[in-house]
Amino acid sequence: MPQVLQKASISLKTLCLRNISEHLDSLWCRRFLDYYYGSAHFMYIIGPFDQLPPSLIQDLWVHLKQRKLLRKHHVYLLISPYTLALDLSHCDTDLGLMLLLTSQRCFQLRQLDLSNSKLPRDQLSSCLPTLTKLTTMSLAHSSITDTLVSILGLYCPKLTSLDLSYCTQLSDNGLLSLLLPQDSHGTPDPRFGKCSLVSKLLVSGSQKISSIAISEAVQTLRHLTVLDYQDSVGVIEQLVLGGRLGRLLLLRSLYSLDSTSSDSLALAVSVCPMVEHVYIVTSSSMTSTTLLSLLDLQQMREIHICNELGQYSLPVQEQLGPVLQKHGETLVSLNLAEVEQVEVKMICEFCPNLVHLALLWNKSYITQVPGKTRVEAKMTVLTKLRTVDVSFLEPDEDNLFSEMCARDLTNILVSPSLSNLKLCQAQNLTDHVLSDILAESGFECLDYLELNNCNEISFDGLEQLLEEKNPLEHAKFVRCEEITRRDFQNYQKKVKKWKWNMKVEWA
Repeated sequence: MPQVLQKASISLKTLCLRNISEHLDSLWCRRFLDYYYGSAHFMYIIGPFDQLPPSLIQDLWVHLKQRKLLRKHHVYLLISPYTLALDLSHCDTDLGLMLLLTSQRCFQLRQLDLSNSKLPRDQLSSCLPTLTKLTTMSLAHSSITDTLVSILGLYCPKLTSLDLSYCTQLSDNGLLSLLLPQDSHGTPDPRFGKCSLVSKLLVSGSQKISSIAISEAVQTLRHLTVLDYQDSVGVIEQLVLGGRLGRLLLLRSLYSLDSTSSDSLALAVSVCPMVEHVYIVTSSSMTSTTLLSLLDLQQMREIHICNELGQYSLPVQEQLGPVLQKHGETLVSLNLAEVEQVEVKMICEFCPNLVHLALLWNKSYITQVPGKTRVEAKMTVLTKLRTVDVSFLEPDEDNLFSEMCARDLTNILVSPSLSNLKLCQAQNLTDHVLSDILAESGFECLDYLELNNCNEISFDGLEQLLEEKNPLEHAKFVRCEEITRRDFQNYQKKVKKWKWNMKVEWA
């Protein structure tokens, strides 16, 4: 059965935070509410939390915010002059006051998170100039504009990490004002361009930022190690071919989208010898030797390959096999989507230290034909595998082998460390296969299970997993024909009766 939620399983710190939040207004904020709140704006307050370390005050702030308990009077008492990190994400209400108090009190601030917020322009423009010691800034999914972001280029010379993901109002001019002596309109101004120490720059989803600004960032930022632009390979290729790049880069990741030639990746690898993470969208320009350039790298930790554009279905065994053979020992994450010739046995043998594995809508899987003898070599078990996400195509005339065999599926799922499992359209997951997995002590660490369109597994087969002792906390079943509403409702009653720490979803 799933574990019963016990107080002993909750840390002392969490219990203290919970207790403080429950009595915050009746005890901790009582004096402030009775005598001061609403009478004036207070730049500084000697409050009940001033003796706590800044990190604990931040933990209390996040605890309240996550539970939607943060109120205006709490802001006065929790923003401290000693604060080093402040999370203002998802805080549209009272964000103006938060920024005002930040500018008046937090002169030592190092990290500021304003993601997923509608930013008040006047308050932000007056707050940022006071945060001269800022090193980490997140503006992802916010309403930041070129004019506002250019303030960082004026007053934040120590900035090393900047997240501008999915900022739809941000353009090249805004990014360039951080790097070059020019304002947000492109007019030369020597006061701008102070953010030369940036080593982490995230811009994915910001569609108005083009390769022009990214090219300038690659040339200017000599400490840049993390850049998630969708086609950094193409940017580097143009710089090298244009003779504008006279040094090796420190980048740890490469992104390739619709490469112009089969040698684009090789050219990028030649000037980025420290790359460990590669994300490739296959294109029609790829050849059988394109991925062999990855053999020149010292080690690899992550490989993502997908045929998102539908231009080239990469044969994994033939073209990625040599790369996995060399770098498999250090690989911790492998994601293959909409490709073909995926051989599970090869992955298990070459990549024994995988932690994350995703195989999504691949066109074909290679299965070893059993020999005449009944004794077969046992496949390597991925003992460190923690997350598995596998989705299969429905077999048709063009994709007869679009699902891996039951033996390969079992070998993946018997990982003793597996904690998160998502399966879609897995018709080889049967009651018998699940019984074999449980007999091999599989799912002992599983805390999240999601099955989508898995029509060969029944609730009777799942009972052994769901009702015996296990750490499972969340199970989700979507359009699984053998798992009925009645099964779901009966199990829900058991969860409630026995007070299991378990959430179940059915659709």
